[in-house]
Amino acid sequence: MSDNTEVPADKLTKAYIKIRAERALLSADYKEKDGKLVRQLDTLKKALLDYCDAHNVESVRTSEGLFLGLLKQSIGLEIGSPCMRS
Repeated sequence: MSDNTEVPADKLTKAYIKIRAERALLSADYKEKDGKLVRQLDTLKKALLDYCDAHNVESVRTSEGLFLGLLKQSIGLEIGSPCMRS
């Protein structure tokens, strides 16, 4: 980093705090938006698992791709993993 001896420490501190605050805002915004997407995916995952259960199938191939409905009995969690085409 370059020598900042000519820039007053108060200006450096002010810039640092401003950037840190902006990063905090960006991080909070990302977490909020990502959380919303995670909840939407969980809703869709449950619907896909319910579809598999209702039709007594382990996977379904659609025009959009293949999805698998898996049940992890060892830990008691339902885990759905849509397999998308590349």
